[in-house]
Amino acid sequence: MSPPASLPLPDLPGALRTLLAQIPRGCVTTFGDLATALGDIAAARWVAQWLREEWLFASGATGTALRARVLPSNREHGHAEPCPWHPNQVALHRVVLRTGELPRWTDDLHAWQTAMLEADGVPFVAPGRIDPVARWTAFVTDHPLRRLSEWQTATASQAVWTPWTTVPDIIGGVDLSYASPTSAVAAYVAVEVATGNVVFEHTVTAAVPFPYIPGYLTFRELPPLRALLDDVRRQTELASVILVDGTGRLHPRQSGLAVAVGLCAGCPTVGVSKHQLCGQVRDDDPLDGCPTIWQQSERLGAVMTTGSKRRTVFVSAGTGIDLPSAIRMVRAAWSTERLPRPIARADALSRKVARGR
Repeated sequence: MSPPASLPLPDLPGALRTLLAQIPRGCVTTFGDLATALGDIAAARWVAQWLREEWLFASGATGTALRARVLPSNREHGHAEPCPWHPNQVALHRVVLRTGELPRWTDDLHAWQTAMLEADGVPFVAPGRIDPVARWTAFVTDHPLRRLSEWQTATASQAVWTPWTTVPDIIGGVDLSYASPTSAVAAYVAVEVATGNVVFEHTVTAAVPFPYIPGYLTFRELPPLRALLDDVRRQTELASVILVDGTGRLHPRQSGLAVAVGLCAGCPTVGVSKHQLCGQVRDDDPLDGCPTIWQQSERLGAVMTTGSKRRTVFVSAGTGIDLPSAIRMVRAAWSTERLPRPIARADALSRKVARGR
């Protein structure tokens, strides 16, 4: 199996355009249908965001140009004038909500889409709502996200969970902030556990090759983090264990960002997330005083807090360390910050550099 950083990533916008080009005249599809054709319904929100940005960018975020593109004379004869940015083979207007309603991002876009669909001969059951008989889902696709999820499942099988008898003197943390939609600043901070002092810090700015889709954060953030840790290694020794702002095993495929970072960089990692991505919390099965999180019959994580809801995190092993040891590492490195100190410092550093300060 190829290492994470060398995995060929699909061109999702290109794949989405290919799907849009398949929608026949007189038919519509939904954001969820397109996401399913990409390989995972979890991509529906990204599909909607991408289409909205395409529409608003193309229209200049104004309605004047959109209204002008559907000529009254053509509409009377059932024909809409194609937009210059909207070739016939890429039918952006043929996407609606799962209820059949047209998205109301702006009134002008809504009017333009209505006119285009009417010109297409799409049947309406009410103003702004498409007849369900027009829904079309017969896409020809290779499901690019499905290939990525299969890779994650295979990667999870390579992780190991080893008990640690002691807490190391120094614990590292990594996080990143976005300097732009296509670039990120990744930060590494090593903290002395006893004092909380920073003993080493470093940042790297790198391209972000993949959009954010729940469950696929690895493919967005791993490349910058891998570049970061490779650069740190050229200057100093990595901390014995690294806390990653993201999930570890507490992931639908047990292959969160912390698993991939650990396997790729060859170091023990712990996933520390601000959100519970999956599983059910069980108070009847505490681990070192922490409620645990189970998925099916496996204990994948734990809920940790320093006393307030805002200071609650969800901890899971990445690789090279087991869950009880991971809890001890987080507790040792956490005081009053929103997150354990190595991640909190990495977050602050990455934000500072991303903002150019």
